[in-house]
Amino acid sequence: MNQAKNQNGKNPVALITGGSRGLGRSMAQHLAARGVGVILTYRERADEAARPAQASQESDGTAVAIPLDLGDAAVLQGIVQQSR
Repeated sequence: MNQAKNQNGKNPVALITGGSRGLGRSMAQHLAARGVGVILTYRERADEAARPAQASQESDGTAVAIPLDLGDAAVLQGIVQQSR
């Protein structure tokens, strides 16, 4: 796999909301395949969110699926802390 690097020489990380299906899932898969670390969020359907994360990990990528309700501001602060 081709590891992506940012201008500081570190691997970039993408935060993708709604990553369990559709465009979000496609973006997560494509970025992970290019060596970008992926944090994908979902509101429901944990089983669907786990699929792109697992596929990335199986191909030596880095991805994690985290439940997130964007309607709750306190949750947003928690996601920032978890992603560090």
